[in-house]
Amino acid sequence: MIPVERRPLSPKTLAELERLTQTDAVWSGFRTPDPKAAATKKSASAEVLSTLQVMFEGKCAMCERAGAKQVEHFCPRSIYPERTYLWSNLLLICGACNHHKSDLDPFNPAAADGGAALLDPAVDIPEEHIRFDPVTGLSVFVNRREGVRHRGEDTVNACDLDRQALYDARCERFRLVTFLLGLLSRSQEPSIGEAASILRDLIAPRRPHLAVIRQILLDPAHQALITAVATQWPALSARFDELRAIPPRSPAHQPR
Repeated sequence: MIPVERRPLSPKTLAELERLTQTDAVWSGFRTPDPKAAATKKSASAEVLSTLQVMFEGKCAMCERAGAKQVEHFCPRSIYPERTYLWSNLLLICGACNHHKSDLDPFNPAAADGGAALLDPAVDIPEEHIRFDPVTGLSVFVNRREGVRHRGEDTVNACDLDRQALYDARCERFRLVTFLLGLLSRSQEPSIGEAASILRDLIAPRRPHLAVIRQILLDPAHQALITAVATQWPALSARFDELRAIPPRSPAHQPR
């Protein structure tokens, strides 16, 4: 999970979402048998899905795997029907994460802080809560305190983000990226230009597991290495800066 900026929708689509909210419409994927409303809903549906695809580069908001196609209600419609068509409540998610999260309430009223929510990449800065072990690829929870619910841990458990396919891929990404950075920091010879191309592809916006790359780039222990690579390979430097940046944050979700 990496921080993303929630993109704006057109006034027409926002108005349609508001109309659906005000009429207490039941979520139907924007499908309707009413031909008079079908065109408006179809247009709104297309814009919502396309904007989510752009926001998340076609990847799951939770696990970052490519090919996500499902719309996730951060606050599930079964518990918060009034948020069914709220734009700030919609995420792009893969089938596996959606299956695991299901209708789980993102808020915990029994939490010591009064109801901490699961993490939303358009609201939160994920690495303030979750980092990854570079050897195992498993999640490490930042500032976890005994007896206190932790938002990062709750999110990982809710979406099963430490399933083997994910931690294996993260572990492999750590090894490959650190190897390429080390190689590129020592030489600018044309013969290793292929290594630069591989790294450039791995850090492209559409690629999965950018949280791992972001963690490497933000780690003080790697700064000398990254500076050397950025100096010798300027084409990579701008993308490094993009990955390190924190996009504008949306307002936090609030429990009832």
